[in-house]
Amino acid sequence: MTLCLRIVAQAAQNPDVLTNAHQLAQHLGIELHQQAFSSNRQIQVDEPNLVIKPLNYSPFFELDLLMRSAQGQVTRLNLNYDQGALRYKIDRHRAQHQTLIRALNIKAGEPALIIDACTGFGRDALSIAASGAEVIMLENNPVVAALTANALQRAQFNPQLDESMRQLFARMRLIEADSLDYLQHLPQPVNAIYLDPMFVQKNQQAQVKKQSQFLRALDRLSNEEREIERLKLLDVALLAPTQRVVLKRPRYLPETQTPRVSGTIEGKTTRFEIFSPRSN
Repeated sequence: MTLCLRIVAQAAQNPDVLTNAHQLAQHLGIELHQQAFSSNRQIQVDEPNLVIKPLNYSPFFELDLLMRSAQGQVTRLNLNYDQGALRYKIDRHRAQHQTLIRALNIKAGEPALIIDACTGFGRDALSIAASGAEVIMLENNPVVAALTANALQRAQFNPQLDESMRQLFARMRLIEADSLDYLQHLPQPVNAIYLDPMFVQKNQQAQVKKQSQFLRALDRLSNEEREIERLKLLDVALLAPTQRVVLKRPRYLPETQTPRVSGTIEGKTTRFEIFSPRSN
């Protein structure tokens, strides 16, 4: 997949933003294109485009992802962790949030360190941090990691953020790393390891959320390859120094067959399978 990194004219005029943009291009191993356009609408999207836009608080910038769907429609992804949107999401999905927290055995007022080994765009990591736990977010796709890191950075340094939200984001740490390798060399024991690998799709034509559409487009693995990766990741997680491993699965898929399963918690469309690690 060819990826293009572009910077809007207004952002390119800020030397600090331009320096950070060049560093991102170097990290991704792609060229930074400086063109005299001022909005996403002026971009011709033939390949995926990462677009750098200015913010009111320098030297930070906003990072968008533009992609063309198989039907030819251009779609835009902008991760937004501002406190109004975040609180709305947590309230709207409170039941799912509470099911995840119960599966991870996070207790109110008790310190906990959780590894989100398939963090993607950090949706579940936000719920974990909102519960009061610290969360290490692992993501091996450099484009996904760049978008998530940018959203976290914008949220953390937003001058309008209140203190409770600053503390929430302070509990989130994103690491761009291969989860298999990281879990095999885990530097410290953790309370739980959370696995939310890409689901094997039941129906290729089924409607999925925008973030999931982008993740699948950037992932490019087949259903068979995803299942192999899931089993490898679960096996490595069960050998790591942790009290439990939690695997998120869609309800339409069969339960994982292993004596290490110690329980399941059912949600509306997904379930959380709880495993006892081999070290216990």
